[in-house]
Amino acid sequence: MRFLFFVYLILYIQNLSFGQSKEEIANYKLLSQSAKKYAKEAKDELKKKNIDKAESLYLQSLSVYPVYPLLDEFGDLFEYKKKINDIKSINIIYDSIINAYKKFEKVIIDVEGGGVFFTTHNYKYNTTKDIIPFIFKTKVSYNIDYGNELMKTGDIKGANKLWKAVEHTGVGLDMIDLYLNMVNSNFQSGDIQIGLETALKYLELYRGKKPEGASASILMAASLVAFSLEDKKSLQQMNDISQSMKKSLGNSAKFGVAKTEILLNILNGEYQKAITELEDLKKGNGDFWGSKYIAKETLPLIYIITGDYIKAEAAISEHTKHLMVSEKQTSNLRGLVFLGKGNYSQAISEFTTYLGLKNIYIAPDKFKYYCKRAEAYEGLKEFDKAKGL
Repeated sequence: MRFLFFVYLILYIQNLSFGQSKEEIANYKLLSQSAKKYAKEAKDELKKKNIDKAESLYLQSLSVYPVYPLLDEFGDLFEYKKKINDIKSINIIYDSIINAYKKFEKVIIDVEGGGVFFTTHNYKYNTTKDIIPFIFKTKVSYNIDYGNELMKTGDIKGANKLWKAVEHTGVGLDMIDLYLNMVNSNFQSGDIQIGLETALKYLELYRGKKPEGASASILMAASLVAFSLEDKKSLQQMNDISQSMKKSLGNSAKFGVAKTEILLNILNGEYQKAITELEDLKKGNGDFWGSKYIAKETLPLIYIITGDYIKAEAAISEHTKHLMVSEKQTSNLRGLVFLGKGNYSQAISEFTTYLGLKNIYIAPDKFKYYCKRAEAYEGLKEFDKAKGL
């Protein structure tokens, strides 16, 4: 399948028009003729399945001048490279395309028109600063897709290595799609530590700014992951970022500030301080949407940590009454209660339910409960099952 990007790019750049002199047009004609010559030779070699030769000629064409209509030819070359899993060469080609544009502040395109018996030429300028980010995004998209395929085969290290290599070639908000994918993939079934590190990088893009929709969800998921890892530094960083977003993000940022502060209090052993704040939020004294939800979600956890299982069970029951909270979502909490009370069989059942949840924003911390389920098996003295988890 051809890469639609090249078609979109051609249409996109044709909308950017600037004037040009006769001398510039004459120079463009000389360069484009030479570039087209190499590209035609490359296409012929590609038909003969001489892939390396074709790649060399296409790159030579780019080194002369990035002639827009010829870029579509890379789609065929990419398909051959994809079949042999040569992602390295594909990225080299993408970088070569980007570098070809970097040589020019603006480039000329010849938009041909006319009819059967004549051809017209409409020369237009296009600024490369508008084109390069678009090409980079397609490179990122390709690598995201390829990395996801590696993830499916269980090659987590290979996928993350690929994505990190791409990360080093981009800047700022160009990284949004890559970071979102890395967070989702690693929280789902990859490397949880890389997922957390990437979530922080993503959130840092919006420090002091108005973030897009996924920021609040990522902040909530990452805060639970950091808490499960007992990572105070990451929680504090998320708290700082949330503070900086308060003016632009409003309630969601206040939610993030409160959530991370309470989790930090728990990790610091300041349980009564956390309980007092949560009870206050539960009464409706928070000045942001979701304050009662934080209280009802977090109180069971503190009671479990402090060994007050009666209050924990009551708090879990109250939290589950929320329309947006299912029994499955609180199965981890019930599992912890059963584990603490020595009811290992029921604990295993509850943890297994929680581990079956697929939505990473509902159960981003489920990695923690593999260990908890193993503890329950050890309690039953079923050590073989515990080791196999």
